[in-house]
Amino acid sequence: MAIALIISVATNGFSGKSNNMPPNEAKKKVVDYVKNLVAGQSVDVQSINDNGDLYSLRLVIDGRPYDSYMTKDGSLLFPSAVELNKKIEGTGIEQMADEIEKREKPVLEMFVMSECPYGVQAEEAFFPVLNAMKGTFDFKLHFIANENGDAFSSLHGQKEVDEDIRQVCAMKYYPDKYIDYISCQNKNYLARMDISTTWNECMKTANMNIDKVKKCSEGDEGKGLLKENIKASNEKNIGGSPTILINNKQYSGARTTQAFQKSLCNAFSKAPKECETAPTEASTEDPSHIGGCVEQ
Repeated sequence: MAIALIISVATNGFSGKSNNMPPNEAKKKVVDYVKNLVAGQSVDVQSINDNGDLYSLRLVIDGRPYDSYMTKDGSLLFPSAVELNKKIEGTGIEQMADEIEKREKPVLEMFVMSECPYGVQAEEAFFPVLNAMKGTFDFKLHFIANENGDAFSSLHGQKEVDEDIRQVCAMKYYPDKYIDYISCQNKNYLARMDISTTWNECMKTANMNIDKVKKCSEGDEGKGLLKENIKASNEKNIGGSPTILINNKQYSGARTTQAFQKSLCNAFSKAPKECETAPTEASTEDPSHIGGCVEQ
């Protein structure tokens, strides 16, 4: 929804009168407009308040609440806002370091969609940390998708589901090599290649048996593995790619290699020697981007 709204703003799709709208009229306009963006889903504005230059809205789409903002003339709708006058107590990493539970062996969980550009960029920024600190913490990669009987659906379509299944099969049969495969596919994706046609070459690069993974991914085994994998995102109601949890605390820092390592090292009860050396910063299109893909 956020992406659709941004696109509509950029293309002047949400335009209105130059004079201020009364709240009831503004509320109706938002509901009518958003219904066209999310066809088939319920849309309501629970509350609308005068917030100075803007209206603040409690927008609810298919039962999910969104705190949004709208210019009073009805020309622009913003999915969220940042309070610039609020005092900054510290960086996201520093705040997280104070709140996170420290463990002897931390657990980092990453929730992504295999064809979400933000998730791919986050993976590529994090993988150097995973390689440099291998064995010192537990890493779990989960996918975000919906189960529909014997089939699955995902935000970016069936090709994304197919790649999710290939990746969970690679995880099962090649626990020490699957990161190489995913990284190869990620680089193809960032280069705007169709990864549904490049997976076999990436499996060769990662020194995997293509027939073994293909048999898994095209049969019931792969579906079962994906069904088990997405339980975590569904049970925790995680629909945004990427979402990163460190010891069950949601990560909110920059999506860069150094920031990931710093937060992970802060999660140890006693940081290992690997924390003394920073891995080489990954180079991606925009590793610190704060955007994401949201499953409806």
